[in-house]
Amino acid sequence: MRGEFIHVWAEMWPDVWSELAQHPAVTRDLFCELYRTLDTDVLKPPAGAAAKALLFADGILCRRAFESAMGHAKVRLTATERDALYRSAIEESEELSTNIVDSLVRALSKIMRASSSHQAWNSAVEGILQDDTEMVELRRRVLAETSSNQDKAKAAFEATSTGDIIGERRLVKFLEDAHEICADRDEDLSRYYFELLGNFITKFSLRYDLRSPCRLCPSLSGIFMSLVAELRAHSAKNRHLDDLMKEFESAVHDLHIDCSASRIKTCIIKQVNLLEAIGRDALGMKKASLSAICEKISVFPHEMMKSAMKNLYGFACDYPGIRHGGTPDSDLRPADMRDMVVMAVLLTGFTPYLTDQLNMDVIYQGA
Repeated sequence: MRGEFIHVWAEMWPDVWSELAQHPAVTRDLFCELYRTLDTDVLKPPAGAAAKALLFADGILCRRAFESAMGHAKVRLTATERDALYRSAIEESEELSTNIVDSLVRALSKIMRASSSHQAWNSAVEGILQDDTEMVELRRRVLAETSSNQDKAKAAFEATSTGDIIGERRLVKFLEDAHEICADRDEDLSRYYFELLGNFITKFSLRYDLRSPCRLCPSLSGIFMSLVAELRAHSAKNRHLDDLMKEFESAVHDLHIDCSASRIKTCIIKQVNLLEAIGRDALGMKKASLSAICEKISVFPHEMMKSAMKNLYGFACDYPGIRHGGTPDSDLRPADMRDMVVMAVLLTGFTPYLTDQLNMDVIYQGA
């Protein structure tokens, strides 16, 4: 969880959109425009079963698949005969309330073997599904029909799931655009939407600050949350890094039981171990201290940044009982939670210097 809208999209319907629909200034075309924008800018093209369902619901492509199936089977009928066969299948489907596909396949079986009719139909359907031009045009027709009817648009909007959405960044842009769509209709409506969106962000602790007129800016806490999520995802690709990441997180969890100096030192040990392993992996080195790794990498923007990271490592080595026995009497006081929080934040913040496998753009703006 990165504190992103995409992960709580299902909760937006009851908390934002259905509430917005109750506002007295709502116009009949509001959800038509909202869904048109959502479908165009945010939703993935239908694929698999969803694409087939759209195709089968479309009269134009059903007829095209039927004609193509006859072509696959090399059935030679006049245009009038083909039209009569197709119409009989449609009438059967309507009269018996049966699946249109079953009726079309049964119609094909009248002029070819049953096994051949299924094969011909499936080949025709797959051919259309692989035709990008046909599928784009189909989606355009479906969107035009849906977005021209308030009830259909609203229902389609509500039925949209997280899996339908391309990514967080597209979704954020849509949420900002939705404010403008509301403002085009009524200022009170746009203010109410702004309030609903702000309350939603607070309720789910999302990684954004909402700024006027309606700008979703990544928050400091959100950026750090995304950095940790990227670090976790990067570590998961390597068994050794994954083990060290889990050990570090377990050490942090153990503080819930006991915030002793000993457990705090363990947290720092585990995190330094993780950072050393990340640096070694990036440089292709089997052995190297974090200080030596800092000397090998050349991404620091200033020498003082390198020194800062080396000094943090120096603290971990010199303070008694963290990395080593340390220097006796070098500690000014016992380690406490201040040190755990500070070291966790600072060391995590330096991680992007140790590997180029963390996507800074995604960390800041989302995928």
